[in-house]
Amino acid sequence: MPNKHYAFVLIKVQVGKVPSVVQKLYNIREVREIFMITGPFDILVIIETDTYDRLGEILAEEIQ
Repeated sequence: MPNKHYAFVLIKVQVGKVPSVVQKLYNIREVREIFMITGPFDILVIIETDTYDRLGEILAEEIQ
């Protein structure tokens, strides 16, 4: 059984942009869950990948 790698990512979003950001996040195959949260961040995203390399790619190229 292959190991799974997870990232819990906190995201700040500009006012009024949450729906469009959430939609783009759902288009990333490895996104497992998205939560709207309160405090200094607006969204918590859980990502699951098979490799650390893919996790890094998602964070650097698709989310950041």
